[in-house]
Amino acid sequence: FRAGLGRFWFDTALSTTAADLGAMRTVVDDSRFVLGSDFPFSPAATVRAAFGALAELAGPELLERIRRTNVHDLLPDLSPVDR
Repeated sequence: FRAGLGRFWFDTALSTTAADLGAMRTVVDDSRFVLGSDFPFSPAATVRAAFGALAELAGPELLERIRRTNVHDLLPDLSPVDR
């Protein structure tokens, strides 16, 4: 089951608590997370607060992976040339 989950990609849309992200990190490698927001279905203020919470919770290295590196791996044809 865990091996199968490792083939999926997961977004961080409103999953910005220690319980949410911590639970997922015990099952899935950090390379499988990408940034998500649920906008416009969640109010902009909620999305901003979630991004702030994610930045505090994830730390700089994981945040960079979530915001940039992992999505480049997921969608290489859309990645900038100077990666």
